[in-house]
Amino acid sequence: MIYSACSTLEATIKGVPAHAARPHLGVNALDAAVQAVQAVNSIHLAPGLTWSVKATRFLCDAGVTNSVPDEARVVWDLRSQENAPMELLKEKVSQAIQHSVAALGATAEVVVLKEMPAAEIDADATALLSAAIVDVLGEQGLLAAKTTPGSEDFFYYPVKNPQVKAGFWGLGTNLVPGLHHPQMRFELSSLEIGVKIFKAAVVRMLG
Repeated sequence: MIYSACSTLEATIKGVPAHAARPHLGVNALDAAVQAVQAVNSIHLAPGLTWSVKATRFLCDAGVTNSVPDEARVVWDLRSQENAPMELLKEKVSQAIQHSVAALGATAEVVVLKEMPAAEIDADATALLSAAIVDVLGEQGLLAAKTTPGSEDFFYYPVKNPQVKAGFWGLGTNLVPGLHHPQMRFELSSLEIGVKIFKAAVVRMLG
């Protein structure tokens, strides 16, 4: 499995409170947040890159229905198949948020809540894992590597310590109906196969 980089950005957007009967005296943080979402949706990176950015949380409540809200929080999920484009994407998202809310007189504080790097795969480690899979399941059990927009914190190891030879493999478990679904389930018996493959990898590594 070849995982992608993932970053989670949160913007706290500040406006000026006012009564809804006199909106000209305030700066509507909700309007500014909506404009920020639209601005981020207009970002473009090079067509040859694999990436995405989307708003995943929007919180804004003045507590009453006749008041201009002075604060909104928006969270964005950023994905990139490679690490270098992620840095550019984070920069563009932050700029889009800051400039779009400023146009309405609001301000924004943008922070990175969490991030995970894209996969850094070593050919030797991959060959070892592939051989272990074949040892347990035969040639028919070894599938071609798949690229996924999902992310995995395992890849902090090779990024922080380049001397580490890292490989990564996925175990088919017939998971349904989908990852993170509240009714998600998979075949527990598949875990026994995973244990056998890990043992085969250790034998080959020490052999």
